[in-house]
Amino acid sequence: MTVLERAIAERRAQNIDEIVDELDADLTVPMVGEVSAPDVVIDIRHPDEQEANPLKLADVEVHSIPFYSLNNQFTKLDMSKQYYLYCQKGVMSQLHAANLKADGRLNVGVYRPEPRSACAIS
Repeated sequence: MTVLERAIAERRAQNIDEIVDELDADLTVPMVGEVSAPDVVIDIRHPDEQEANPLKLADVEVHSIPFYSLNNQFTKLDMSKQYYLYCQKGVMSQLHAANLKADGRLNVGVYRPEPRSACAIS
């Protein structure tokens, strides 16, 4: 119980938007508003979100890989292709893309469609 109590006492709350601002500059990833073939979009939203509001892009391959499976599943993809991660607000996709880049995966970016802002609350 001592360890748990110490962890609770020393916890730090941080808004997820602030985490993106703290990423090292060398971990920045490309962000695009449009994607065309042969590039691939990976929808990393939770399956419930994907089901409620499916991402459909004309002439662009879309993979559904929830954020919690991305690290394991990404290694199974064709590394000759460029991948763009998508989530509702763009925060989780930017974090995951930066993590993949830190692991040496340079073929990853973020898809933030326009005109619908990635920060817009729907």
